[in-house]
Amino acid sequence: LLTYSKQREPEFEECIPNDIANEVIELVKDVAGSNGVIISKEFDNGIGKVVADPQTIHRSLLNLINNALDACIDDEDISKKHGIKVKTYKDKNNYFCLEVKDNGCGMDKDTQKQLFNPMFSSKGGKGTGLGLLVTGKLIEEHKGIIETETSKGIGSTFRIKLPLEKPNAVDED
Repeated sequence: LLTYSKQREPEFEECIPNDIANEVIELVKDVAGSNGVIISKEFDNGIGKVVADPQTIHRSLLNLINNALDACIDDEDISKKHGIKVKTYKDKNNYFCLEVKDNGCGMDKDTQKQLFNPMFSSKGGKGTGLGLLVTGKLIEEHKGIIETETSKGIGSTFRIKLPLEKPNAVDED
């Protein structure tokens, strides 16, 4: 709640989104593995260094991956081999994108419409209803966009798009 209620300016610095994504994957891979969920990655090495707020990227990506993990664990279809794919790429509109795609339980249209509402959770007692609310606010403060695609029983994709700003070349005299 504090993160959401407080107006915050992103702390921009040089960072490598692929490195941040790798760190987040390392944080969750044991929990995923112990629940039979495979995490894979597809990173665009052409992104390289960008000027962004690494904390925003880390927190947002961690929330999305944890949600994807919950969607896989809570999926009633036990015949599926559950997986989460984390992807980075540059799009044609000069954004760098971080995408989290799962083949978990997915969501119906009503749930999808309420995702970024305060205190809304589809996780029953396990959810606070704050994760996506805070993630949406962090991305908005970073002048980014968050997109969602989902199908009940099929899975969900969350895509973060942040402005692609490359570091200025530093003169070495």
